[in-house]
Formats: sequence, C-alpha cells, structure tokens
Amino acid sequence: MDSWLSKLNTIAAKDTRLVAGLISGTSADSVDAAICSIKGAGIGHARVTLKAACSVNYPDKVRNMLQESLEHLSLQNIAELDFMVARAFGDALRQVAEKASIKVSDLDLIGSHGQTIYHHSRRDGALQTTFQIGDGDIIAKESGVFVFSDFRKGDIALGGEGAPLSAYADAVLFGGVSGRAVLNLGGIANITVLSEQPEHIIGFDSGPANAPLDRLARIITGGEMSFDRDAEIAKKGSVNDKTLQELFIEDTFIKRPPPKSTGFESYGDLFVERAIEIHGKADADLMRTLVEFSAAAIGDALTTHISKKVKLKELILAGGGVHNPVLVAAIKERLKGVTVKVSDELGVPADFREAVAFAVLANDTLMGHETSLPSVTGASRGALLGKLSLPG
Repeated sequence: MDSWLSKLNTIAAKDTRLVAGLISGTSADSVDAAICSIKGAGIGHARVTLKAACSVNYPDKVRNMLQESLEHLSLQNIAELDFMVARAFGDALRQVAEKASIKVSDLDLIGSHGQTIYHHSRRDGALQTTFQIGDGDIIAKESGVFVFSDFRKGDIALGGEGAPLSAYADAVLFGGVSGRAVLNLGGIANITVLSEQPEHIIGFDSGPANAPLDRLARIITGGEMSFDRDAEIAKKGSVNDKTLQELFIEDTFIKRPPPKSTGFESYGDLFVERAIEIHGKADADLMRTLVEFSAAAIGDALTTHISKKVKLKELILAGGGVHNPVLVAAIKERLKGVTVKVSDELGVPADFREAVAFAVLANDTLMGHETSLPSVTGASRGALLGKLSLPG
C-alpha cells in the first residue's frame, strides 16, 4: 500500500492538479467553493483555470450560532460549531464537485480557510492570535482528499498579521502588473498592490466593507434581510456628516500604517451599536453613512499608504461588495484617473476570488512555495503556510 507521503509526491509530480478552495467570510452565512485546474505553481508560473464555483448557505442553526456574539457562545458551542462548520464545508465541496461534473475523490487537494470567529486587530492588551473553525481533519476524512487548512497561524507565529493572505494569490491570478491593485470588498476591505517583484507587493486591510452594512441591514429589517441587496436601503438615505466625522474620530485602525489586519471584532456588532448610538437610530441615513465610512477608509488607505509609493493606474474590484452600487460609486468618486474593473473581466468571478485564492495557496504550499509575504503581513520571513490533514 502506498504511504501518504508517496501519494503526495505523486500529486506534486503532476503537470496539472485539480484543487478545491473553500471559505466562509465575516458575513458567516454561506460557504464559497471553487474547483480549479492549476498547471505549475508559483508567482509568474502557475496557470489557474476555474472549473466550477458555487455558494452554499449554512444550515439555519449554524448560521444563527455564528452570528451570535462570541460572548454568548460556550466552549461546548464552539467545539460543536467546529464540527458543524466542517461538515457544511464538506456539503459545499460535494455541490461544487457535482457542478464541475466530477467526483470529490477526483480532486488532488483541498485548501480550506475555515470560518474565522476571532482575529486580533492589535487592540490594546489583546494577544496577537487568530481562530478559524471547520477543522481540516474532518473535511479530509469525509472527502478522502488531502486538505491544507489553518493558514493564518504560521504567519502570526513569525510576527506577522496572519492576514491578508490572499495577496499571494492575487499575484498569481492577476500578474505582476505595475500600477495595478486588487481591492476585495468582503466583510473587511483588503488591498493588494501588485509588483513585478514579489518582495515589493503591498497588502493590508483598509477597514470595513460589508460587515457593518450586513449587520445594520438585519437590524433595520428585523432579520428579513441578511444584507442590503442592491443597496436598496442605502439608496433611500443620505450621509450624516456629523455621525461620519464622529466615527472617524473614534476609529483607531484606519490611520494606523501597514502591515495591519482587522476583523469583525472591530467592525461588527459593537461598531454598529456605537454607530446607532451616535446617529440616534438605525435607518437608511445610517446605512448610507456607513457605506461612506467604508469608502472613505478605502480612499484614505489609497492616498495615505499607497499613492506615495506607487502610481495607481488600475483597480480591480472583487468580493460581494461589487454588487453594492452605492459603495462602488463612492469608491470610484475617490479614484479620479484610475481605471476601475471587476475581477470577472480578468477571468476570476468577483464572488469567488477568495475561494480560488485558497485553492492557489494549497497548490503552492504542496509545491514548496512560501505563501507568506513579509511585505504584506510583516512576518519576519517568508514561510510555508497551512496544516496538512490526511484522508486515510
């Protein structure tokens, strides 16, 4: 019988590998899954072709537990969620495999980000750490496929932020084009400024994107809407300049220089509660104001932390925020002279850029490429990231 090491060597020796990527973002309502054919490995060498992608909603029980404040979850709840999330990831894997007309067992590798339930923001007194659930062992045993997961901790162990990790994949997917940047509008907005030289790639979280907007949509609609679809609520509102100014005065993250990363801890429930307190109520005006806050944070990041180093010519948008026309318009308003595209125009669907990214990270980890970029995360050195779970 072949050893697991022999099987991995056989996979690594292939000219082209079939790799799945799995992730759930800060919205914590669904799992994004992608299957890619990847020829070769490494920045400037890998060729990635998307075969299929889909988004699968979490079961109601899982979604409701994940969207609770962590303070309301017991240790037992978190341990149970670890298994439930992994099995939801497995369900998404089966559905995307069916969409690609393949068997799950045909896959060579899986890269799973998991579900983040805590990520440090270097807040005062907080230990620099991160926690993703949806254990790779469960996915590997149930799928029969090798899984790389838990990518963030290795970077933090080397003094890095542990995020954003997608900067490496952006360099693979969108090339080292001078003056090109990728802006992901997920729950948190993160920016990658590409370079012909990987050691000069810039990347960091700029602040919120959809996370506070989704939370506010649920509050305004009494839970009927999980997000502001097509900016229906924001379109009815106007910016409250006083609230906007107060939020910026109180914010400690946006002005901080890179490397930096943040999460729901900074721009989730507590942030929205404070915004409602300042504004006076949860309404369309506050939604429009929070859209402006996200766009202004992005604009500040581009002017304060990037424009002095790189002349930006092209910005590629990805993530669920591309479907919010008010947010996109507010970003474009701050980018005069910059060509703005959606990643779909370059062959990477905006809704699945992060799922594709973790397929790339798994592939390149197997092939021995350091996917931690010190210029992005601040780690002391580049490193292989991810833990290997065996299918046997």
